[in-house]
Amino acid sequence: MFKQPLPRLLVLSIGLGMIGAVVAASEITNERPPKDKLEAGQAAFLANCAACHQPDGKGLPGAFPPLAGSDFLTTNTPATVISSVLKGISGKLKVNGVEYDGVMPTMSHLADEDIANIVSFVYSSWGNSPKTIDADLVKSERTRLAVSTDKAQGERHPGTKE
Repeated sequence: MFKQPLPRLLVLSIGLGMIGAVVAASEITNERPPKDKLEAGQAAFLANCAACHQPDGKGLPGAFPPLAGSDFLTTNTPATVISSVLKGISGKLKVNGVEYDGVMPTMSHLADEDIANIVSFVYSSWGNSPKTIDADLVKSERTRLAVSTDKAQGERHPGTKE
């Protein structure tokens, strides 16, 4: 009674299973890890910085300063640039002759290696002078500035109770 349908059902099940395996394998290969630190920096930049500074590093005129060809990068030390990532920036800032008055949130929740890769990527992109930043420099700046890696750090909102 089940001699004919059972083999067809079995073949169909195996075939569908193989299709599922091919789909799963293609999903894995599309999410490969970055090849090098600059590629990792680009990925971290796109995930954490590009909403404001834009994927091309040109920023948004009047709102967010450019990182592309930025004199902020050439007139400040790498430690100062790292500090701006770890602690954020608030208030007036002049970049390439244009004044900005906004807030860059702290990105101290990112790992030292991610910050090093982001800063290295920014220095190596869009006509900036290439520099390689390592995680040890970020770690030493984090220690010097007494900046935590706690994702819940920061000040409480005015008017809230503990």
